[in-house]
Amino acid sequence: MNSWKKKLLSQGGKEILLKAVSMAMHVYTMSCFKLPNKLSKEVTSILANYWWREAEGENKMHWCSWSKLTKKKKWGGLEFKALQKFNKALLAKQVWRLISSPNLLVSKVLRAKYFYRESIFKCKIPKNASWIWQSIMGVRDFVEKGTRKRMGNGKATKIWEDNWILENSKVKVTFGRPQHSTLMMVDELIGGFRWKKPIVLRTFNQMDAKRILEIPISISERDNCNYWIHSENGIHIVKSSYKELCKWSIDQWERRGAKGETSLLNSCWKT
Repeated sequence: MNSWKKKLLSQGGKEILLKAVSMAMHVYTMSCFKLPNKLSKEVTSILANYWWREAEGENKMHWCSWSKLTKKKKWGGLEFKALQKFNKALLAKQVWRLISSPNLLVSKVLRAKYFYRESIFKCKIPKNASWIWQSIMGVRDFVEKGTRKRMGNGKATKIWEDNWILENSKVKVTFGRPQHSTLMMVDELIGGFRWKKPIVLRTFNQMDAKRILEIPISISERDNCNYWIHSENGIHIVKSSYKELCKWSIDQWERRGAKGETSLLNSCWKT
């Protein structure tokens, strides 16, 4: 980046160069590994220095922090990538591939080594696990919170453990399994392509029973599939993960009132 001719570029040109080239250079690495915090900060510092520095070998003042430049344009930012959040979003894609495409070679290898007898969301992390696996495990809780089971025949869904109720707030049954119940899998609650209403009402409390009976059941006997709640089509994409990871900081920014926002900025950038 130090060899790039900054004098020949406008601010708009530098913005495109940073987004299209500089931030794309490390995407492959971040898709496999979690970058150490120190390294992320160093890379961010290089990007920020390139953005603010105009003359060769001369450090210019940074008029605002990089975190503000990563915000949406409607809040006065330039939508540069927040490196650590982008890293997590890319790793989240790998978790999604493992649960949605179990027949891939990499899925079979990792399953055989790390979570052969249990779900990827419940398995323990061995002390000698590779850095790739440790990186992936660092975002599995985030993926689990955003993943739901879309009901098919119910044979692969555990009643008391899996997220199979399609609601954003309460995705599992609110109480544990009753002592007298031997039910384990969701397909035990289904018969003749409909819910076994007497069993559901007898086993679950009123709120859980109502939520379960409202879930549509497939009549094609297809297997259950995973559903990503942060995208319209239910398929995980990196953009949706990154947006969700940034949501908390955006909400914080909005709660502070975005004092510097003007009506002109509102009309130009809000989408």
